[in-house]
Amino acid sequence: MYRKLLFCSLCTALPLLLSAVPESEGGAARPLINRKGLEPGNFADPSTAEKLLNERRALILKMHKTRLELIKKDPKLKRIHAQITALYKELAVELDSKREMTLLNSDLRLLDSKIDSLQKK
Repeated sequence: MYRKLLFCSLCTALPLLLSAVPESEGGAARPLINRKGLEPGNFADPSTAEKLLNERRALILKMHKTRLELIKKDPKLKRIHAQITALYKELAVELDSKREMTLLNSDLRLLDSKIDSLQKK
């Protein structure tokens, strides 16, 4: 669960982090991973757009896998990742201890039990 939380948080924070990074020497800004409105129907040539968007998804997946490999190999990255993970765990514990979150978690468990009772047996 914490890995998903960490990954989602990093994906969310990426545009903010990229805006803090200066442009490269060539003058081109770094690409955004989470771009909105990238549907083939939004382009003049939907078939070509679909092909390019599929390539883009594959490249982003490769970037994710490479990041994970680099974190596993590089001691400095591994240490930073461990610190971030520890902070997210601490944050999750603190958030879940608040009354509002306790009530929401209780409501979620109740809904999940109702959903589970509807499933075929």
